Amino acid sequence: MRPAAVTAILVGLGLAFASPSAAIGQPHVLYRPIDPDILRLPNLCHDGGFEQAHADDSAWRPHVRGFEIDRQVRRSGRQSIRCRADAARGMSGASQRIELRQTHPTPILLEVWTRGEGIGFAPSIDFSLYADLTFADGTREWAQFAACTPDTRDWTRTRRTLRPSKPVRAVDVFCLFANLPGSAWFDDVACRVLDPDIVQEFDGEAVRPDQTTTRPDPAASRAHAISIAGTRLLIGIQAHLGDRAIRLLEPRNVVRQGPSIAAESRDAVSGAILRTRVVESEIGSLFVTLDVVTAAATSQPVTVILATEPPGRPSRWWVDGNLDQTIDPRRHYASVVRVGAGKTGDASRYPLAVVSSQSRGAAVVAGREHPPIPTRFGYDGPSGLLYAACDALVPVMGSRAPVRLFIEFQPIDAPGDFRTAWAQLIGPRWPARSDIEPGLWMPFAPISEIPNPIDFGFAFKEGIDDVAYDDAHGVLTFRYCEPQSCWLKLPPEVPRTYDACEKYLRRVAADSQHPQHRDAVAALTSACRRADGRLHLWPMNRPWCDGCVIALSPDPAIPGPNKAMLNFDLSDARRYTALGVDGEYLDTLDGWSDIIDMDPTRVATARHASFEPGTWRPGVHNAAAIGEYAAYLRRARSVLGPPLLMANYCPTSYWWMAPLFDVMGQEVNWKIDSQWTPMSPEDMWYRRALCGRKPYGFLMNTDFDRWTDADTRRYFMRATAYGFFPGFFSHNAADRQYFRSPALYERDRELFRRFVPVLKRLGRAGWEPAPHARVEPGALRVERFQHHAGGPAYWTFHNPTDRRLSGVAWIKRSRLPEGTIAMRDELFGGRLAGTVEGEELRLALDLPPDETLVLTAAPSR
Repeated sequence: MRPAAVTAILVGLGLAFASPSAAIGQPHVLYRPIDPDILRLPNLCHDGGFEQAHADDSAWRPHVRGFEIDRQVRRSGRQSIRCRADAARGMSGASQRIELRQTHPTPILLEVWTRGEGIGFAPSIDFSLYADLTFADGTREWAQFAACTPDTRDWTRTRRTLRPSKPVRAVDVFCLFANLPGSAWFDDVACRVLDPDIVQEFDGEAVRPDQTTTRPDPAASRAHAISIAGTRLLIGIQAHLGDRAIRLLEPRNVVRQGPSIAAESRDAVSGAILRTRVVESEIGSLFVTLDVVTAAATSQPVTVILATEPPGRPSRWWVDGNLDQTIDPRRHYASVVRVGAGKTGDASRYPLAVVSSQSRGAAVVAGREHPPIPTRFGYDGPSGLLYAACDALVPVMGSRAPVRLFIEFQPIDAPGDFRTAWAQLIGPRWPARSDIEPGLWMPFAPISEIPNPIDFGFAFKEGIDDVAYDDAHGVLTFRYCEPQSCWLKLPPEVPRTYDACEKYLRRVAADSQHPQHRDAVAALTSACRRADGRLHLWPMNRPWCDGCVIALSPDPAIPGPNKAMLNFDLSDARRYTALGVDGEYLDTLDGWSDIIDMDPTRVATARHASFEPGTWRPGVHNAAAIGEYAAYLRRARSVLGPPLLMANYCPTSYWWMAPLFDVMGQEVNWKIDSQWTPMSPEDMWYRRALCGRKPYGFLMNTDFDRWTDADTRRYFMRATAYGFFPGFFSHNAADRQYFRSPALYERDRELFRRFVPVLKRLGRAGWEPAPHARVEPGALRVERFQHHAGGPAYWTFHNPTDRRLSGVAWIKRSRLPEGTIAMRDELFGGRLAGTVEGEELRLALDLPPDETLVLTAAPSR
């Protein structure tokens, strides 16, 4: 925990900027980015130029409606492929499976050259280079894509670097064109592996060191570091409008005051002025606050880097709470997800990175007040640096408040692993409300119409159509909104082209009698805009809307009748709260979050401006605007009592959204084309960690004609392993809802009656990061639910594989009642005898595929 003295110093920071000083230290170049093209890495894509695309033995397969050969329009060779989707209907393209058979997770560079004609709409997944990954352990990662530029006269290259956390067995690559008018051409597809023997990586880019060695020169590092209590803090910058070298900046005007050091650094390329305050705690933690502006004439897209060398040479990199890797000094380590903004378009999946050696651990962590900007945490094997890289659009000095970063470097208690770091650093910061009873999430359908609904354990209702019943039965009700979109219904005669859609939107906004008038007005006020001023708008035909969808910024600071005002009105909230509505439900929270809104007035005033990868054009990352709205909603709702917020599709790519909500969940489909495709253990654990002790639930959206009671059982088993509540909705998020179909829920009622009471006990006990148990083989998963010392403790043991696993579990006896020699099976009532081995209780496990054991201490006989 942060000492009170340290907290007081941080609260009292006042980092005012003076005029630029004449003395600017010379930077030390750590790395220079290089274009991977110069390395001539082998292309693993067969026939990337489609020269044999129609041959019987072609590596390319038609995707849905397929493609046609075009010998007139081509980038190289004799031909390219052309795809048409026929006026916003259908899907076409080509696909190829590329076998990689990795033994270590290694970055994969995908690229394609494209042209578009008559498309009109903003870049999206519907015109993209798309990839699905199959890992060596059999798990999958879907929908990794790079949107292609529509309507280009010349061929344009689209690139995406995938950074897997596990070795990849194969990648399925798709040239995809769907649901759009016009035509798309694809040519010269490439798939290359960034082999560390050939290319060095740092912070998501291929680089070369600027020195003769791959480690920073020690003397240069000392000269370009803030030294505090034996630790050297390096401050670096990458100016994206300059030569893009990664430079370490020399600290100037260093002032020491008690446990803190203040310093100034300057970058001649970007004009950036960085004011840093470092505070050391009694246990060796470093709390860094850094303010940055620019003396240049315009705002500057930069990446600020803060780094230290951990004590000793770390030997383990922690991907998450279950997966670690032996550090190879040639490799770079980071666990990232796609967010669409900043230097690479990626950001760290978690708010920290952890390395360890024996029982010593070190972490770099986002501070409590770190802004919602793309930030990556990683460890660089060649340089030995543990670092944070923060992407920001730096404002001109005096034009507005500086960008303020909060980064911490923390020692981790023994054993120094990821779970210990999470328990030590993150869990205490994100408390859960103790007055929320855990249970299932019900979408829309009236619970009152279900016989004996207590069997299903409903706790949260999406919709306010049955408030009196819900309140009388302890169900929390949430008012629905989708904060960052406008679904505009179009008459059949309106063409599904961009110009026609925008024209109709303006017509509706001008017609005060139209039922969607207010929606259209808010859409024009808040629409996210492209560099050319056009709206982010796409044709869309869904059960709830045949028309188009417009991506909006829900930032409440936008002047005029904006989307935030339409979403929430305090006087209305007083009325429906008095009627018994408990909170606000935000749907599809990550929808359209990766958009860069380039409206210049918003860029000029946004609290957290960003920039577009590759072009470096300034914009507002819509994820940050969504976060602004959620924070505003908490503040606005607090005048009516403790605010209660629920979100769908949270957490996904943005860890910093999770603390804003009290209840979270996601709609999923775990049976696609009759194949069982559950969420991976890594994705399940991510959601559990980010939610902590907060309730989390799923809604299964699948084809229930193909969903069996056996599917329900294994769905419940996997959800129970992490204390998640397994709910149901509809195959298309609208029609034939599960809980409006008695044949379905009556078939599964007994399973609910068995699992829901156990899940409620787990939810009340509360998840804890440290399991105080271990298992063999490593494919088995274990979690512990016991927040209060002395309270009931439960362990879940889960087999996520498709094969039976026999193994052993050891539970620390200090976490069990004295004299415990057996455990009770909470789901099926059996008794599992154990053997005392020193300070542990040893248990033999035998788990079929997808099976979960929930164990607690058995009373003595």
